[in-house]
Amino acid sequence: RKNAPQLMRDSIYAPAAEGLFPNRRINPDSLAFVPFGNGAKFEMAVDSLITASGYPVQVFEAKTPYTVYLGDLDKKLLNQKIQEVLDRPGDRYPGMMVGSLQVANNNAGNWE
Repeated sequence: RKNAPQLMRDSIYAPAAEGLFPNRRINPDSLAFVPFGNGAKFEMAVDSLITASGYPVQVFEAKTPYTVYLGDLDKKLLNQKIQEVLDRPGDRYPGMMVGSLQVANNNAGNWE
């Protein structure tokens, strides 16, 4: 239409962390540290893989061994848990891990 009002668009940007956690102070510099890990950092890495169809896919991996965040528990039980994971079939990691540098797995983890 000739005299129709013009459409005007506007955007307002707000930090997601402040909207989701309004009463928390989040320091991005502390994200690399394992909570209650006595200063230990997550092992983190990034890479690029070529899929079977020939497309490059960016992958990442973040992990920390059980000994870092369960180290204050009974050593015998902790060692049993680690051995239980290592005895499972396949290439298992004895700790918490998200992502993979070998397989493009949509950043799935091992928290089973």
